[in-house]
Amino acid sequence: MRPEVLMNWGRLALIVIAIIASVLLIFAPWQPPQERPCTIREIRLGLDLCGGVTITLEAQIPPGTSPNDRQQIMDRSISVLETRINALGVTEPTITQAGDTRIVVQLPGTTDPEQARQLVGSTALLEFRKVVKEGPPGDTFTEELDEEVLMGYECAKPELKEKCQAYIVKKEPLMTGAVLSKALVRFSQPGSGLSPIYIELTFNDTGAHQWRDVILQLKPESDRIAAVLDRVVYSAPQIAKSLYETARRQPKVDRSVIMGSFTADEARLLAAILSAGALPTELKIIQESIVGPSLGRDSIEKGITASWIAGIVVLVFMVLYYRLSGFIAVFTQLLNLLVVIGALAGLKATLTLPGIAGLILLIGVGVDSNVLIFERMREELRLGKVARAAIDAGYHRALATIWDSHVTTLITALFLFIFGTGPIRGFATTLSLGIIINLFTVLIGTRLVFEFVKMRKVERLSI
Repeated sequence: MRPEVLMNWGRLALIVIAIIASVLLIFAPWQPPQERPCTIREIRLGLDLCGGVTITLEAQIPPGTSPNDRQQIMDRSISVLETRINALGVTEPTITQAGDTRIVVQLPGTTDPEQARQLVGSTALLEFRKVVKEGPPGDTFTEELDEEVLMGYECAKPELKEKCQAYIVKKEPLMTGAVLSKALVRFSQPGSGLSPIYIELTFNDTGAHQWRDVILQLKPESDRIAAVLDRVVYSAPQIAKSLYETARRQPKVDRSVIMGSFTADEARLLAAILSAGALPTELKIIQESIVGPSLGRDSIEKGITASWIAGIVVLVFMVLYYRLSGFIAVFTQLLNLLVVIGALAGLKATLTLPGIAGLILLIGVGVDSNVLIFERMREELRLGKVARAAIDAGYHRALATIWDSHVTTLITALFLFIFGTGPIRGFATTLSLGIIINLFTVLIGTRLVFEFVKMRKVERLSI
C-alpha cells in the first residue's frame, strides 16, 4: 500500500475515533441517568448559565502581618472553604483569591443565599463550655466576671422561638474543636433518647483524652456542657451517667454528639462546617450577588440562537464564495464544535456565557484557517497548476501562517486563564481547547476530504 494511501486511512481513523469519543463523552451512556443541577448532558454549566450566588470575602488580617504569613492565612482560608463546600455537595464551585486579602466564592446552582452566607462566613470556632444557668431570654441573668450570656441557635429561627434559650456559660472553654477529627449527620431510632437528627463528633487521639478529662470534671446528670459555635449555643445536654462511667473505665472517649431541632439540610451544613475546621481569621462578606436560573436559561437560549445565526451566515458565505470547497469548510467546523464540546465534557470543564462566546468565535477562527488554504489554492490554480498540485501547494504555503495565528491566540488564551477569574477562565478554557482542536480538524479533517478529491483525479476544483 502506498504511503499516501496509508496516511489517508490513518487520517480517517483519527476522525472516526474523535467523533465516537466526543459523542460518548457528551452523552456518557455508561452512567445511570440522574437529575443533576447545572448540567446539560455531561456539560457542566457555570454560575452565569444556571444561576447561583457569588460572594466576595475580605480576610481580617491584623496590620503588620508579614507577606508570607498573610499568604499562608489566605491559602488556609481557601482550603477550609473548599472542604466545607465540597462536603455540602455544591456543583462545581469556584474559589479564587483576588488581591492580597480578598476571596471570591462562586456557588452555581445554590438557591439559598442565607445558607451560602453561613457556609462561607462562619469562622467555625467550636468550643465546649460549662453551663452555669439557662432560661428564657427575658430572664434577668447575673453573670460573674468569668461568665457570659450566649443565645441558643433556635433564637435566630422564628419557627423555633418557643424553644429559644439563653445560657450563662464560662468564658474559658473546657476544650475546643481543634482536636475534632470529623463530624457526621446521624438519624436516631425512636426511643434512643437522641434528637431525630443529630451530629456525631469524632475526636482525634489527643481530643479523646481531653474529652475524657472534661467529662470527669463534671457531675453526671446535673452539670451541662454547651457546644458553642461562633458564640452561638447549638446544644447543652447534661452529662449522662453512662458516659461518666465509661470515662472512668476507659483511658479515652473519642465520641460526642450535638443534638437540636435540626432539619437535614441544617445538620449537613453544620457537619460540613465542623469537619472543615475553623478559619484562621474572620472573613467579612463585602459583596454578594445572586443570578437567577431564569436569567441563565435566557442566556443559553440566546447563545444557541447566536450560534445558529453565525453558523448559517458562515455557511451561506462560504458556499457562495468557495462553492463546494465551502461545504467542506462547514463540515470541518461542525466537526470542530462536536469535538470541543466532547472535550469540555471529558475534562469536566465548566461552560460559561463567555465560553459560549468562545464557541461562536471558534467558528470564525476555523473558517479563517480554511480561507487561508483556499486562497493559496486559488493562487496556484491561477498559475496554471493542476488540482492535485494546487491542493498540495495550498496547504504547504498556508501551514506556517496557520501555525503562527493559532499559537499566538493560544498564548493569549493561556494568559487569560492564568490571570483571569470566573467567566474569563471559562472563555479561556473554551478558546484554548478550540484552537488546539481546530488545528486537528483543519489539518486532518479538511485535508482528508481533499485527499479523496486527489485520489479521484479531479481536474477542476470547485473553489
